[in-house]
Amino acid sequence: MISTFDDEFPGNNATYKNLKDAVLAGDLVFIVGAGVSAPKLPLWTDLIKKLAQEALNEGRIDPQDEKFIVEQSGSDPLTAATLLGTALGDEILKVKISKIFGHEDHITDIHRSLVAIPADAYLTLNYDSGIENALIEKNAKAP
Repeated sequence: MISTFDDEFPGNNATYKNLKDAVLAGDLVFIVGAGVSAPKLPLWTDLIKKLAQEALNEGRIDPQDEKFIVEQSGSDPLTAATLLGTALGDEILKVKISKIFGHEDHITDIHRSLVAIPADAYLTLNYDSGIENALIEKNAKAP
């Protein structure tokens, strides 16, 4: 039996049983968030910092703007991303983001673990295709 640490986290046994029952019934949908891809891809704050540094190095923004965007990335990432979009232009920003997220080698161990569990569906709003690529790797066909 797997340890659920129910003594430290009351309710884990019941949650584990519910999860097991859902798997056995074929009634499971995984909702996959950015944390699953984080070991290989940047989260919002790190992405904005990276793009701001690139914009500074390319002379598209000045040091004060870069500093402001980086500061905003922690408290208001949407404003920081908007400022980057304005400074770079939407098309350049899209190309830069696509280069970061567009590779197929962003499958993490967590992706592989999730697709090993029988589920009806996998839902993700992530920009990367890690879960899709893990399914392709496992099943030798597109999901």
